[in-house]
Amino acid sequence: ECGHGVDVAIDCLGGEIMGQCLHFLTHGARWIMIAALAGQKTEIDLKNIYVRNVRIVGSTLRSRTPKVKAQILAELVEKVFPKIESGEVKPTIYKTLPITEAEAAHEILYRGENIGKVVLVVK
Repeated sequence: ECGHGVDVAIDCLGGEIMGQCLHFLTHGARWIMIAALAGQKTEIDLKNIYVRNVRIVGSTLRSRTPKVKAQILAELVEKVFPKIESGEVKPTIYKTLPITEAEAAHEILYRGENIGKVVLVVK
């Protein structure tokens, strides 16, 4: 086990593996789909949705007005960024590599061996 389950997932990948990831969500979690870079189709056991009370939401910024986009950014700056700065919200980092190893970082992502971000450091 990795610890606490996921309460909110913002997913830009989707694809075949989406259905396999539902067990990582907590009861009442929200899964927000903003793109489907890994594919448009998946297979989901619907029982995992209703037993866990999971909400899957589709959303995109492209169709939003500049005013709405500005409001979303303002709320991020006010409500989310301070939690990141304080350490209350932390990204999961799989590996940190120097920028000179960008090709190796891409290979990690391509193989799908990471759980979390692969970070390139520029000095």
